[in-house]
Amino acid sequence: MKLKKQYTGIKQYKIVFTAIALFFAVSDLCAQSHGSYPDYLTETLQKMPKFKGFEGQDSIPHYFFEIYSGPTFSIVPGKEGTQNPGLELGIAVGHWFTPIHGARFGLFGKYYNSYPLGEKVKSNDLGVSLDYLMNFSALAKDFSAIRRFELLGIAGGEYLLSQHTGVNYGTWGVRAGIQARYALSYGNVLFIEPRIGLYSDNLDYTDNWRNYNIAGSIVGGVEFRTPPRNKRLINEFNSSTFKDHSFLISGVGIGSLVAKGGSGLSNYVGGSAFAGVGRWLSPFSGVRLLGKAAIFKYPATKSKISSVGAQADYLLNLNNVFYGYTPDRAFELIAVGGASYDFVKNQENTNVLGLGAGLQASIKLSRDINFFFEPRINFYPDKYYAIGPNGEDKTRVNFLINTGFQLTSNPSRAASPQESSADNSFLDNTFFGIAFGLNSPIRQASFYKNDVDPRMAGYIGKWFTNTSGVRLSADIGKLWESRKKPSAKIATIGVDYLWNITSFMNGYDPDRTFELIGAAGANIAFRSSTFNHRSYLGGELSLQGLWNVTPSFGLFIEPQLRIYPNEFSEGSIHMAKLDGVAAVMAGVNIRLKDVSREQKRLFLKEEKNHTFFSFSAGTNLLATHIRHDNAYGISGQMAFGKWYTPVSAWRIGLNGEYRQENRIKYLYGGAEADYMVSISNILFGYDPDRRLDLNAFTGVNLGMDYERKKVGFAPGLSAGGQVVFKATPNLDLFVEPKATLRRTFRTNPRNEVMPMANLQIGLNYTLSPNKISHSQDFATDDHSSYFISANLGIGAYSGSFASGSSKNPFGYYGIAVGKRMTPVSYVRIGLGRKEFDNARKEDINVTTISADYLPNLSTLAGGYDQDRKFEILGVIGANMNFASKKGADSTTPLGFKLGMQTKFNLSKKLDFTLEPTFNLYNKSLDKSDSRRYKATGEFTVGINYKL
Repeated sequence: MKLKKQYTGIKQYKIVFTAIALFFAVSDLCAQSHGSYPDYLTETLQKMPKFKGFEGQDSIPHYFFEIYSGPTFSIVPGKEGTQNPGLELGIAVGHWFTPIHGARFGLFGKYYNSYPLGEKVKSNDLGVSLDYLMNFSALAKDFSAIRRFELLGIAGGEYLLSQHTGVNYGTWGVRAGIQARYALSYGNVLFIEPRIGLYSDNLDYTDNWRNYNIAGSIVGGVEFRTPPRNKRLINEFNSSTFKDHSFLISGVGIGSLVAKGGSGLSNYVGGSAFAGVGRWLSPFSGVRLLGKAAIFKYPATKSKISSVGAQADYLLNLNNVFYGYTPDRAFELIAVGGASYDFVKNQENTNVLGLGAGLQASIKLSRDINFFFEPRINFYPDKYYAIGPNGEDKTRVNFLINTGFQLTSNPSRAASPQESSADNSFLDNTFFGIAFGLNSPIRQASFYKNDVDPRMAGYIGKWFTNTSGVRLSADIGKLWESRKKPSAKIATIGVDYLWNITSFMNGYDPDRTFELIGAAGANIAFRSSTFNHRSYLGGELSLQGLWNVTPSFGLFIEPQLRIYPNEFSEGSIHMAKLDGVAAVMAGVNIRLKDVSREQKRLFLKEEKNHTFFSFSAGTNLLATHIRHDNAYGISGQMAFGKWYTPVSAWRIGLNGEYRQENRIKYLYGGAEADYMVSISNILFGYDPDRRLDLNAFTGVNLGMDYERKKVGFAPGLSAGGQVVFKATPNLDLFVEPKATLRRTFRTNPRNEVMPMANLQIGLNYTLSPNKISHSQDFATDDHSSYFISANLGIGAYSGSFASGSSKNPFGYYGIAVGKRMTPVSYVRIGLGRKEFDNARKEDINVTTISADYLPNLSTLAGGYDQDRKFEILGVIGANMNFASKKGADSTTPLGFKLGMQTKFNLSKKLDFTLEPTFNLYNKSLDKSDSRRYKATGEFTVGINYKL
């Protein structure tokens, strides 16, 4: 189709050209100098500075190779051309003649979506390009071989062979652009390149009055180049055995079928999984063989297409080709191409052969493990990969974006002297673990629908050598059996031989982060609702990817395949009369290490203080009410403790709880003494620098609680654990779950034994390692031993909670005078005042005279230090109280106090204090309350002034 050319357009061109000519003529006349000839030379522009060429005569290092892709835009009347971009894909080779000037030649394929007359016109183009390059960065600031960021200018031309409705057209064009580039290394450069050009009318198969089309693109890609000194370290590529430079590979992918006549890639989306082996034959060339499985949506048959097969590929390491062999390179690009066989299952089973190509970006995570990203296109020339019932939506092509991991054998590392795993006792290199996952029976190349069931497993084993071990396992779960009997219970007991593939390929390394472990064995499966029916003998294969968070604690993912006789479940594996079960398990692996006598002596001799203070807060609930939404309360704890061996510690502290369930309040306050053990040190050996520790504890607690208007004496037993993360040498973050059996002695026998659950998050603060333990330091201390203090705060009275409306806290204020008797012992005498409501809403005024003993726990644990800024003191005391209320005689109840004081040294004379206390009184405090004991809890803020 042709657009009519307009005469007015030609007339406009003539007017524009005439105006331009007149402009330059006038400009030239105005620029003439009326002075002498020497004066005229001073008015000319400066000469372009002359840049030197590359050093040396070798021109090969300055060649480069590019791969690029990006969107294209046809800029014609209307908005659709930019809203619906096309795509360009190309390669180019080039050469830098000088540090500033270069050229490149490219081959490309692209298409444009244009709308010259309002209807979509798609042009498919193959072409060549030739560009001149100018390095703006080198022009502005000289050439630098190690410069990371550069900016280039580009100008050149293209010739395109365009195809439309079966007719080919030749199209010429000129283009210009800018390239911004960032060098990852000497050999790799990432770039982005926006371009715009003028093309002949044939670009979109129309003529217009301008006689040209405008089109642009924004492409990005990677460039391979060689630095001025090209180092090809081929001699370092040693290979003495077959396993040298061999590798294992596995991963998953996501992609789509490309169906002719299909409505969109999203309708054909799918995924794949693969695993295999390979070997680098030289620094540049390698081969690999993969087993694979894939599944895609296919609307034409309203079902999914699934396949299993094999794939053989040739690998070309582009970094080594262009830059030279470097075994420790962090990033590499590898071209991939090969052939494949697929058994495709849709309406009919089909065997197809295919060809594929892709580009792999490989990132080195460690000395042994690489992570890769690999886009790939597969083409099947002999048969259609899929075809609809009426011949619609045919496809020979699919594309996948694969990601995965590769384990490579390094001959220099495997041949170097390797450390052997210690085996001082049976505990050494013994391991155990627990895992959770999903399993499903296999049916040919696919799984049943709605047949995935949960499974839980536990195991114990031992490594006898660096590469060989044995494990015993047991698991329980469910497995879909048939359409008539879905999800029957199943239990297995098995034994496996373990092969540490990573140690086999690259030697034993106790500090290795990632390990790949293969397993093969036998198991006995029992499937029934009662586990008392027939048993089945089966085999098992699995591959475990283990991430060692620490040398002893690891996380893993383990795909498994189990094989059983044909009657085990419905369906069978393709080409075999056997039933298969596939599973994916994930869990925790713990490798044991015995605590040696040398480690125990190290613990006692090292100049470290193993005393700590802890502060934590969290939630608590009655374990029998765990399903109640409103059964959760709050809890807090302060504690002081010390590790006296690598595996043993004691801890004492104060804790409190508050919970309200269905308008019923529960309060608890008390003290706790715990014995703690370090499971990490028992199992893995003592390591003072370990980042993650696991502790267990058990203890006794004693306190008072309140519920249903009753206050009672509440002793208990508790047990729990701690997961401890070392943040700094002196500060730990911990998570502490705890279970408590608490006996409460109240007049109401309904709540005799209560199972409590508690989860807290907190901090451990370890005292400074500098111990000052000489008593003479206290005698020479220039700080005064006398002090006065003032404090105020809030509190709660147990009798107030017996009333439905009197729940407000009371205020407290007091003063005291005290003395430091020894580095550990403080005494003080205080006077305080508080006023609170009882259950009858009567005001009770209490004046308190108290005598307290304050042991300095910081000094007791870490020695005396007169410059210590932070200290913890215990509070133990007795008090006499003068209580009065309106219309009643005054009483003088006696009381007992227990608490803890946190003291911050603000200056030589002044301390800031925080002090929670628990006070217990006899019944004369409030005679209107029939309970034998009364209690108050107080939290005060204060200051100490040293005289």
